[in-house]
Amino acid sequence: MTSNSFPHGAVDTSGAVRAFVRRAADAAGFHLLGIASAVVAAALWVTALTAGLVLAITVVAAPAILAVIAVVRAFTRLERRRALMVIPVPIPESPPVDRGQPAWARLKASLRDGGTWRDLAWTMLTSALSLVLGVAAIAAWAAAAYLVSLPAWYWSTPASSGVPSVGVAIDSLPRALLACLVGVLLVPIAALIGIVLARVDVAAMRAVLTPAQGAPDRAVSGSAPAGPAASGEPPLAGLTPRESEVLGLMAEGMSNAAIASELVITEGAVEKHVANIFGKLDLPPSSAEHRRVLAVRRYLDATPQ
Repeated sequence: MTSNSFPHGAVDTSGAVRAFVRRAADAAGFHLLGIASAVVAAALWVTALTAGLVLAITVVAAPAILAVIAVVRAFTRLERRRALMVIPVPIPESPPVDRGQPAWARLKASLRDGGTWRDLAWTMLTSALSLVLGVAAIAAWAAAAYLVSLPAWYWSTPASSGVPSVGVAIDSLPRALLACLVGVLLVPIAALIGIVLARVDVAAMRAVLTPAQGAPDRAVSGSAPAGPAASGEPPLAGLTPRESEVLGLMAEGMSNAAIASELVITEGAVEKHVANIFGKLDLPPSSAEHRRVLAVRRYLDATPQ
């Protein structure tokens, strides 16, 4: 056994730490973008409602409202990409309305399309949700950074007041060093808070934006795919969110051990998820075909490029 190998079931501590740090950094970026998205979303849904009320009886109503719908759809498409900073599997998107129709026909089709209302619902929700969660996550990081940095600048404040911290004036180096130690201990807690809040945000995004399974908003033209999709059901619709994550990481070329490290679960749990994926995708054991490769091909075929 080489120095870099681990017995089955053992935990690669350094790998787990690297994965945690990477997820924490991704979550921090996710929240920073979420705060910006919340501001944009607030402007969008206010504009959408205003345009709908003011222009409803004018001759430019259809083009103007269609333009707002297109902007909202583009915004939620960016939101789906933001979610990929936290989850490996993209949130599915309903197909756009046929642009070859007249404006009023396109407007009617858009208003009947559930995807339009899901996009608008998320635009309204994220203007508050992503802002609150993002500010909470960044505040946790800021509190830890504030305490860690105290030894470098506590002395720059007036000696009579010191630096207030949790009700205690930090007016000496020993107190500043103690506060720094507390801050160091808070760093992983702040990182975990950011990760959890990012997961909450993405879970809400997935709940609002994912089309209903088995009931697509509109039929998509083209030849019918093989397998479950032939009956109108998305090929990966039967997978749980965790199984979808595992399949997405498989598509990135990760082994079961690497997936376990990435998701902070046991390798045995990954093997169970993989077995469930094979069963739900109707991929029985075969000496002629590699089920892992076939599952990844199904994933890539079902994933928008």
